[in-house]
Amino acid sequence: MSVVLTDKIFVDPNDEVLFVIDAVNSKERDKVIIIIPENALILSSFITLKILYREIIRSKKIVIVVTEDSFGLNIAQKAGFVAVQKVSQITEELWDIAFSKKIKAQDFLRNKNKNIGTPSEDPNLKETQDRSFVSLPTEKTEELPQEITKQVKDEQEVSDTNKFKVLPKKIININGIEVMVGGDIALLSNSAEHDKIEKEYVDRNFMNKQETDKVSSGKFTGRDFTKIVKKENFWTRLKKGRRPNRAAILDPDALFNKRQQRQKILSRIGIILVVVLGGVFTAWFLIDNYSSVDIHATVKPEGVKELAPVQITGSIFETQLNLEEKIIPVVEYTVENVSASRTGDATGQGTRGTKARGLVTIYNTYTEPDPQPISLPAGTKITNIGSNLVFVLLSDLVLDAPVKDGSGIYNTPLIEDIEVEAFEIGEKYNLLGEGASNNFLVDGYESSKIRVTKFTPFAGGTSESFVSVSKENIDNLKKTFYEDLKKQAESRIVNLIPQGFTLLEGSILISDEKIESSPKESEEAPDKTFNLNLSLKARGYAVRTDYINSMARSLLLLTKSDKDNIDIEEIKEANITFVSEADNKILISLASKGSFKNIVDKDMLKNSIVNKSFEEAKAILKGNPDLSDVRIIYTPFFVPQFLQRIPWSVNRITVTLN
Repeated sequence: MSVVLTDKIFVDPNDEVLFVIDAVNSKERDKVIIIIPENALILSSFITLKILYREIIRSKKIVIVVTEDSFGLNIAQKAGFVAVQKVSQITEELWDIAFSKKIKAQDFLRNKNKNIGTPSEDPNLKETQDRSFVSLPTEKTEELPQEITKQVKDEQEVSDTNKFKVLPKKIININGIEVMVGGDIALLSNSAEHDKIEKEYVDRNFMNKQETDKVSSGKFTGRDFTKIVKKENFWTRLKKGRRPNRAAILDPDALFNKRQQRQKILSRIGIILVVVLGGVFTAWFLIDNYSSVDIHATVKPEGVKELAPVQITGSIFETQLNLEEKIIPVVEYTVENVSASRTGDATGQGTRGTKARGLVTIYNTYTEPDPQPISLPAGTKITNIGSNLVFVLLSDLVLDAPVKDGSGIYNTPLIEDIEVEAFEIGEKYNLLGEGASNNFLVDGYESSKIRVTKFTPFAGGTSESFVSVSKENIDNLKKTFYEDLKKQAESRIVNLIPQGFTLLEGSILISDEKIESSPKESEEAPDKTFNLNLSLKARGYAVRTDYINSMARSLLLLTKSDKDNIDIEEIKEANITFVSEADNKILISLASKGSFKNIVDKDMLKNSIVNKSFEEAKAILKGNPDLSDVRIIYTPFFVPQFLQRIPWSVNRITVTLN
């Protein structure tokens, strides 16, 4: 096909020639295909197509017309176009022909403009000349398709025979009468179309025309039609041969000849009867041994049964359906990294600064009931009695147990200048006061067991507020696009389900695979905004559709007691839903609805009608309570129904049950 580097114009039925001309000139490529539908307005006039072709000649375009309208195809070719019925018929040779015809037409127009006033300006002659240049060289005609060879041949014949301008004409069939409309009917009287119409008219009305000629035509003047002699046929000759006339009785030779003639006729009749009877016997033998019967019937449904939801088990490790244990294979589909990002406003309040530090002295006063040494690890909390502010030890320490002196009084072991640090940042941890603010309680010990005192102020604690990203900011921003991202993940799961599988309703599980905030939670947001990136993971289960129907069929049959003669005609509904998942087992709820039908034994049906007449077989089949819409098709079809008989062999009987 040579239509790759071409432009196409699709003409509407009501488009006029000016629109088509503008459309052709507006195309970028030099090769243009004009596709015209049947009964288009532009195909109703030869003059219109001639105007279009002359405009094409003056342009830079090379045009081929494509139309399935036989009349339009004819006048388009006569107007000068290369015209075909299908786009697939266009080849490079056709484009060369169209280009050659255009060059010849342009040369003709240039010569005509130079010779204005010469005899070639006669309209009829000009039409002949316009058509003459569409002929092709002889050596190329053999290489062209048959349709184009015929087109060129027709145009050459028009060039040689039509010396006048033929107006466009059409033949319309109205209720079986072909009427010639449009164009110059007088000029069409000697054309091939006229001869065709006249011949068909004469054939259809031959008898009426014959009788009319006998009565009114001047061609039969003087002839005698009062006596009509019937031509003798076989039966008239036979009738005459039954009884000899008087002349035959008086002439023995004539009587003998008449008897011989009658014997010949009777012998011929005998031969004909033998041939006919032999043919009938042969036909009966062939029909009886080679005939066949097709029986089509519909099995009556017993009714529709609805099955309440039943719990079955799905397994991703099974590959085969287990109807007895109600286990159905399940396929898992997952998608990851379904992500999206959003920017939100940071409104959290954060504080930064330094922690206050100081020195304390710790005394071991653990004497009751027995003196005990005290070990305090780094990080042990001490609470200021006056302000309830918490500090922590920065190093490990061990206090010896108190020991009595010679007077029976316990000494108090102590450690001085132990460094402590505030539990949090802020200026409030800078302790400067005296008195109660100088004493501390040790976490886990009573004040009678251990005592902590400071003798110098605590200093160095500072704090500064800033805008940070709070957890509330992150949660609120996540809500704005989480649902859309969730739907996107579910959609991707659905798209993974192949044909022949059904998604297990409710089995899609969405989980947050990753959530990142920049800046992170509690960190400062310098421009009071933050970015949140959310990535989801989705999982879903699918089950083979035929497995679902098979399981539904099995469960429905369990509801019937007489399973031997009952079958499921159709599973109308089978819906499965996800219930739960535990220990690699998936609980599924299956609800179904199906129609039952009786099982009909085809062999028994065939045996019941073997070698029966057509009417007997029809009565037997229609009397079967399980069947409806019974149709019997006998082959060969030309055998009369009263002679039709069901074959004696069941192999030539076909039963189709719907």
